[in-house]
Amino acid sequence: MRGLEKDTIGGYNSTLTKLQVVEGECRITTVLFDNNYEPLHDRIDIKAVSLITEE
Repeated sequence: MRGLEKDTIGGYNSTLTKLQVVEGECRITTVLFDNNYEPLHDRIDIKAVSLITEE
């Protein structure tokens, strides 16, 4: 997916923003992966999650 990082981040952030305003309980798990596996969020309340950046 090299070269699609900005599209992936934009899509993730757009979906996150839309889901954060929906009523009800929602939890999110986010994982970054390539040769390594890096969990960013593990069943966190979606309203407590910030948008991601390239950093």
